[in-house]
Amino acid sequence: MLRRIILTLVLIVFLNSIFISYAMSNEKIKISRVEVQGNRNISKEEIIKVLELPEEVDEDTIRAGLQRVLDMGYFSNIDAGIRLEQDKYILVISVREAPIFKGVRITGNKEISTEEITNLISLKPGSTINLITLNQDLGKVAELYRGKGYVGANFQVNVTEDGWLIININEGPTVSGFKFKGNTVLASEVIEKSLEVYKGRTLSINLLRDMALSIQELYNKKGYPACIILNAYSEEGGIVTFEIGEGRISKIAVQGNQKTKDYVILREMETKVGEVLNRDKIQKDLQKIFNLGYFSDVNADIKSAETPGEIILTVKVVEQLTGQANGGLAYSTKDGISLILGIRDSNLFGTGRNLGLYLNIGLTAHDVTINYTEPYIFGTTGTLNSSLIWRQADTTDVIDNTNVNYLEDRKTLELVLDKPVSSELKASIGFSYNDINYQAKDEGTTLPDIMKSGISSAIVLGVAKDTRNVIFNPTKGNYYGISLKQGGGILGGDFNFTKISLDLRWYLPTSDKDTFAINYLWGLGFGELPYIEKFSVGGVNSVRGLPENWKKSDYVELLSLEYRNKMQDNIFGVIFLDFGNGWKNGETINPLDLYTGIGIGLRIMIPPMGLLRLDYGWGSYDWQGRFYFSIGQKF
Repeated sequence: MLRRIILTLVLIVFLNSIFISYAMSNEKIKISRVEVQGNRNISKEEIIKVLELPEEVDEDTIRAGLQRVLDMGYFSNIDAGIRLEQDKYILVISVREAPIFKGVRITGNKEISTEEITNLISLKPGSTINLITLNQDLGKVAELYRGKGYVGANFQVNVTEDGWLIININEGPTVSGFKFKGNTVLASEVIEKSLEVYKGRTLSINLLRDMALSIQELYNKKGYPACIILNAYSEEGGIVTFEIGEGRISKIAVQGNQKTKDYVILREMETKVGEVLNRDKIQKDLQKIFNLGYFSDVNADIKSAETPGEIILTVKVVEQLTGQANGGLAYSTKDGISLILGIRDSNLFGTGRNLGLYLNIGLTAHDVTINYTEPYIFGTTGTLNSSLIWRQADTTDVIDNTNVNYLEDRKTLELVLDKPVSSELKASIGFSYNDINYQAKDEGTTLPDIMKSGISSAIVLGVAKDTRNVIFNPTKGNYYGISLKQGGGILGGDFNFTKISLDLRWYLPTSDKDTFAINYLWGLGFGELPYIEKFSVGGVNSVRGLPENWKKSDYVELLSLEYRNKMQDNIFGVIFLDFGNGWKNGETINPLDLYTGIGIGLRIMIPPMGLLRLDYGWGSYDWQGRFYFSIGQKF
C-alpha cells in the first residue's frame, strides 16, 4: 500500500482573537458611530452593511457581526475596539485587507500540467483575493491529485504582499526500483525489465495499477493467463513491491463425462496440480483429449481457489457416441457390394479401450476382423494396438497391364506398441504376421511370380513427429513419419525383405474454413517383398483416377494435393490432384515420370462411424472417371 502522507495546506487565513478595548458589562450599549480603518478596496459602507449591528449591542452581538465581516473572505485580520467620546460609544474596526490578485505561480508539478492546475483557480486578476474562495479552489487542486491517484501529494501555499499566489507542489515519491514476491516461472530480472519505463515516474494509485497490468500482460504474453497481482505497495526510497499470484493450479476437475472415467481424461494431460497454468500446454492437453474421439467438444474453465493466487481448472467435455452395432450394405471400389455386420466401442466401459468385431460378406470377398487397443498398457504411456484378420476373396488386379483373376486366403496378425517420446514425438515397435495363399481362379492359368504364397513374418520400427491439431480431420500442423519393416531372417517365414516408408504431410489453413493439404510419400522395398507388402499405385489411397491397385511396385513415389473447404459443420468439399508412379527392382527410377489423377470429393462426418470419404477422379492412364468410397481422410 502507498504510504499515506497527510495533505497539508498552509493558509494565510487566520482569525485573531478580537479584542474589545472597552470593558463592557453585560448591559447593552448604544453605538453612535462605526469607524473602519485599513480598508482599501472594500468600502466602509459594504463592511457596515455586513456588520448588521442593531442600535443597542452587547459583546456577543459585536462578535457575531465581526464574524460576518470576516466571512466575506477579503480580510486576513480584524481588530475591534470601543471608544467613548462625549458620552457616546464609537465602534472602531481595523481590518487587514487581502492584496489585489495578480496571478498564479506553480512549482514542483510534473505529472499534472500547470494549465490544468491553474484552470481550477477561479480568482480573477485585478480583484481582491477572497480567502474563502481561494481555500475552495485549493481544495479542488487537492481533489485533482487524489482523483489521479497521487495520494502522497502535498503542497504549500503562500500569497505575496503584491498579490501573487505561490503554490509549491510535492507530488510524492518517485519510483526508484522494484521487488517481486511469489514469482517462479518468470525471473525477477525479466519482470523488472518490462517495468523500466516506469522508473522515475511519480508514484500514484493509477501508476501502481498500470504497472500491475503490465506485469499481468507480460505473464499473459509468456503463456500464463491466470496471473494476478495480490498486493502492491511502496517502501522507503521509492521501491515498489509486487506480490504476484501466478495462477498455480490447486485442483483439476472434470465435468460433463457420464461414461468416460475421469482418469481416462486426466492421464492425457501434461498439466498437473501444483503447476502454474500455461496456455500453450493446456491447449495441447485439450487437443489430445479431443483427439481421443470420445467427445464432440472439449474446453476448459478456471476459477479462483480459496488460496489467493491459486486456481481450480475444470475440463469440460461433451460426450458423443463411441459404441456402435450396425449392419447394412456397403460398396467399396475394391470389393464391390458387401453386407457389413459389426460391433465396436472405441471407449469400452469408459476406460479408453477400443474393441471392434467386423464381418464383411461380399459378392467377391469375406472378411472377419478383430481389433483391440489397450492404452497406457502396464501403467505406462505406451499403447498396444492389435489386429486379427481372416480374409477370403475373389478379386482382380492389374499386373503388367494384364488383368489377373485370383483367389486370396489370408490370415493376418499385427501387434504395434506406440510410445510417446515427447508431446509431439512418438516411437513404435511392432510385429506383423501374414499366412497367405493365392490361387489362380481360371483353370489353365498361372499366377505371376510376384504372387507367391507363403508366410511373412516381420518386425516393424517407426518414429513420427505429429503437430496436427485434429488427427481425424486436421486443419493445421504437420506430420513426419518414417518406418522400417524387416521380414524373414531370425523371424522365420518364406520372405526376406526390407521395406522403408517416408510419409510427410503438411496442413496449411488459408482461412477459417479452408485448408491446403499436402502429402508426399516415398517407399523403398528390397529383397523379396510379399505381394501384400508391395506398394500400390492407383486407387482410393493412392492416385485417384487410376484403377484400384493398378500397379504393384517395389519403389513408389506419391504426391497428393488437396484443397479442403468446410461447407457446413460436418460437411467438407475437396478438390484434389494426385501424382504417383511405381517401379520394380531393376527398373530405372525417374521421380519426374509420374501419373496424374484429378478430381473432386465430399467428406461427411457421421458419428460414431467417423469421416465418410467420397471421391470421383480422372486419371492420366485412360482419363476415365472412377468413384471411390472409404472412411477417413486419405491423409
